Formats: sequence, structure tokens, C-alpha cells
Amino acid sequence: MHSKEYHSLDVFWFELIGVVCWFNPISHFLQKEIKLVHEYIADEKASSILGSKKAYAQILVGSHFKANGNVLINNFYNNSILKTRIMMLSKQKSKKTAVLKYGYIAPLFLGMMVLSSACTDNTSELTRGQSSEPQVDLNEMEVFGYKSKKVEGEILNTADINPEFPGGVSEMYKHIANEIMYPVAAQKANIEGRVFVKFVVNKEGYITNPEILKGLGFGADEEVLRIIENMPRWIPGKQNGKPVNVYFTMPFFFQLED
Repeated sequence: MHSKEYHSLDVFWFELIGVVCWFNPISHFLQKEIKLVHEYIADEKASSILGSKKAYAQILVGSHFKANGNVLINNFYNNSILKTRIMMLSKQKSKKTAVLKYGYIAPLFLGMMVLSSACTDNTSELTRGQSSEPQVDLNEMEVFGYKSKKVEGEILNTADINPEFPGGVSEMYKHIANEIMYPVAAQKANIEGRVFVKFVVNKEGYITNPEILKGLGFGADEEVLRIIENMPRWIPGKQNGKPVNVYFTMPFFFQLED
């Protein structure tokens, strides 16, 4: 059956593809798959000639276990796919309607190819300057973005009136308790301890320049920074009645319950 179906030619072409595209793992996968498809085709036709799929399956099993048989067989197949081949013998052929469903993929594939080609052509025209859109001098182009708030002026370690979370310390603890999450990595590693973070409450009450002074790792440091960076606007500190930038240090304690 392999000879009549010229399966060797298929194997040759796919081996050639594997040589040319040796760096692509899909080419090696295709070589195995085409050989498996060949076995399915040969099994189907050989079993039809024999007149019994069950008897043919017994031949395959007998060859695998080196059992004596009265039928001339040759071991052209890989024993590791024996189970798959026997299962395929018992399957029913797909209906023609199922084949038509797969046929719907072809127009979709062609449409995608055309769309891809059109997009490529448009890109090429823009590159060559053939677009009707006006060309922009890169020297005159302005790119806008967002930048983090920078601290301007002196930063004090303490002030006459230190910065305060809106509502006081108790509200700050409530906010942290509602927002913080124990990192999964730290839970799995049974990590406990304190994370010390230092940041600046600037003149406008915004938190800037967060920095971990002592961390735990396992995602705890990142979680503390996330909480600090997402805090609402504070009441800024004051020195001589004027808003000032003030350093603020805060400990976070991570503890697992039994």
C-alpha cells in the first residue's frame, strides 16, 4: 500500500523541507505527522482487503509482541503509534458535510492573505512618499507623554507640621488594610517580616520617590511600592507656615496566620 500510494515521494519532500528549514521545529513535526498519516491510509486499505478491521488489528498486535501468525506481514511502522493506529481503524469516516465545514476555511485564509498584501502595499506606498497625507519633518514633530512628578526644592526629614494622611493615621491603616494583598510567592515560601519604605510627600501632598530601605523579596517589596504609589493625596507638611517637601518612612509587617 505504501508503494502503490507513492508514500516514499511524500517522505522525500518532507525530509527535504526538514533539511532546508532545519531551524524550524515545525518541519520536524511535519515529518512525523506525514508518516503517521501514511500508516492510517495503509491500515484502512489493508484492512478492507483483509475484510476485517479486527483481524487486521490482531495482526498489528501480533507483530508488536513478536507472536507467530500465518499472515505475511512486514514491520514498516513505529511500535509507539500502535495504539493510535488501532483506534483510528475503529473510527467512522467523516461525513461530507464535515468536509465542507473545513472547506470554509479556504476562503477565510485567502481573504487574510489579500488583506495582508493590501496592508503591505499601503505601507510601502507610505514609505516611498506616495501617500496623499502631508509629509512631516521629524525635526518639527512633537511627542507628548507623561512624566513622574519631580521633587522641587529642599526635602526635610521633619517639619513643624508633618505630612498627614487624609483623616489621620487610623484612616491610613484602614486604607492599607483594604488595598494590600499578601503575595502568593511569599505565602508559598512562608515569608514573614517587615518591609521598610521611604518616600517623599511633596508640597502639593503627592507621594514621590518611593524607595525600599529593607525588603523581603518574593513580591512583598513590589506590593508595598504599589500601595504607596496608589495612595490618595496627603495633607502636606508645613515649615514656618509654608508647605514643604518632607521625607516619610513607614514599616509594613507581613505575617501569616496558622
